[in-house]
Amino acid sequence: MVSRNDYYTYKRRVPSAVGRLDARYPNIRLALGTKDLGLARLKRDIFERADDEFWSALLEGSDRPTAEARYKTSIRKATALGFVYRHLGSV
Repeated sequence: MVSRNDYYTYKRRVPSAVGRLDARYPNIRLALGTKDLGLARLKRDIFERADDEFWSALLEGSDRPTAEARYKTSIRKATALGFVYRHLGSV
């Protein structure tokens, strides 16, 4: 997690083992849309868990559509909690 112009951004490297399967390879950068460190940490944790589950499913041999569906479900849950998934370029 990094701060840019007082707003926090989720930044993470995509593991090379799943790089060919994850279109975000080599780096993920998402705007968390907050200046509050506590809220940024909560959002980061949700996105981090979603990424971990997505990569785990890919490594376990799940087909990509199934893994992506699970990932999108995690993102929908985050959205239901009031967190919005946006790529950094869209901010």
